[in-house]
Amino acid sequence: GGGVVDGVPVTAAPTTAAPAPPATTTTTATATAARDFPTTTIVPPPIGTTTPYVATSRRRSSKTYAAADGSATHCKPQDGTLQSRVRKEIHLWSDEQFAEFSWAVNQLKSRPGVSYPTSYDSFAAKHPQGHLPNRGPLFLPWHRRFLHDFETSLQVEADNCELAVPYWNSHLEAGDLWGSVVWNSNRYGGRVEYTPPSAATGWMDEFQIPNAEKCEDILDLGFVQIKNVDFCITDGVAGGWSHPGGFGCTGKCVHRRPGSGRLNSFASVVAYLERNEKFETMNQWLDGQHAAMHASIVGGDMGNVNDSPIDPVFFLHHGFVDRMFAWWQEYHTLKGGAPTATCDDCGRTLPFYNVPYTEWMGQFDTDKNCIPLPATNPTTCISYVGHHLEGTVTFSLAQQKLGQPAGTSVCEAHMDMLVQGRCSEGIELESIENTCPCPGGVLRDGCTNWIQTMTDMTREQVEHKTAQCIETLEETVIKPEHDRPMTKAVTTEESKLCIRCNFKCQGTPMPPAGESGMEAADSSLSQEDSSFVDRLTALIR
Repeated sequence: GGGVVDGVPVTAAPTTAAPAPPATTTTTATATAARDFPTTTIVPPPIGTTTPYVATSRRRSSKTYAAADGSATHCKPQDGTLQSRVRKEIHLWSDEQFAEFSWAVNQLKSRPGVSYPTSYDSFAAKHPQGHLPNRGPLFLPWHRRFLHDFETSLQVEADNCELAVPYWNSHLEAGDLWGSVVWNSNRYGGRVEYTPPSAATGWMDEFQIPNAEKCEDILDLGFVQIKNVDFCITDGVAGGWSHPGGFGCTGKCVHRRPGSGRLNSFASVVAYLERNEKFETMNQWLDGQHAAMHASIVGGDMGNVNDSPIDPVFFLHHGFVDRMFAWWQEYHTLKGGAPTATCDDCGRTLPFYNVPYTEWMGQFDTDKNCIPLPATNPTTCISYVGHHLEGTVTFSLAQQKLGQPAGTSVCEAHMDMLVQGRCSEGIELESIENTCPCPGGVLRDGCTNWIQTMTDMTREQVEHKTAQCIETLEETVIKPEHDRPMTKAVTTEESKLCIRCNFKCQGTPMPPAGESGMEAADSSLSQEDSSFVDRLTALIR
């Protein structure tokens, strides 16, 4: 389990000390299941103040923009380029940066009415139109436009042309979702306490939110009403919010009904995105895959199509959905695969927006290293920056060694191989070992529980779509995951990732960048770095 590489002692389970909180903030702690989750509390100005909250760490922009006013010239750079929207994974946000984002979300929430897109509640009101029946591959382009509009509204509130929505790569915490920083009180709140199956809990998992108030939720499906006990969120972005109308909890608060804390691994996600070149089937797969987070894991408002944007976690989750869509576009564009900007069934118009599907599919631009949107007369260019387990090779591993800079680990270089598309869809991806059982029940329940809330469908349509969703996930995720080799995790990180970090991929990184928004020079392992990773991998096997 250890040894020496390049003269540096290495163990199979390197650990690094948690960074100290900023001196200007107050540190508190929330505990659950023998773990401590340090948080820092930063209080922005009260909602309704006329001066936007500006984080002291906001970097000075090198560009000059037109006003952040939501108009046709919203945030247009004066140098004539497109507005760059760089979306960062939630682990990369500082406390101050997130406080500014949270303030903007709360400002938008304070706007009355449902006039889209000038109030938060208007997004919840319009969301069901992104799931209308018989509309072909509607899911991804409709939600890309929806997320883009939400981001624009936040920039208006914050008067910040460089504010972008965060996303959460939940599959990099597939084995411990409720242990994520996402649920800290200075992020999205609602830290979950998990009790394993036992006689005391009726041999079932039990998930509680200790600092939340319980409420009775009523799910009205038209032909039946279902009652559940949920938890009103009292901290985080939406702590203490209420929502007009609705049944039970929905009219009272933002509420959740936490369930399973596991997902399928990131390796299984990459494997599907690599091997599938057809947009229609990829759209259907990602629609089904994303339902588990909504209806099997977070639940409550998130578990209901009509209410899900009420919980800001919705936009965090859909940021990741769009990130996977963008990754698929980039990968198949750079590998010379099938077209990623149109499809056989894309000659339709998006409900509510009344523009062609293709306008909000877009196409990865190899020169700009981002996706210009909308496709005709674009005004913005979206890109993504990865999780702290991605992008570590922007530092030279051979020069910095393991643990330098703080946070570097054995698994980080392996996650880079996945993100950069270096692992072939055949034997390389299939041979990656799982350290967690396949969460087949979570995925199946996600399909069932999510689709049953689609009240614009008939019962027959709901049953058909549910069966189709389950069949798709059985074929593309559940069976391949059951067939994947299973082993024990050697490190805590491998337990969280649900895969062993002992694989090797021979493919060439996606040129000119490993992922959208990263500089070409940072995108791939150098020959020296690759040699270091190869020896490190051999050492821990």
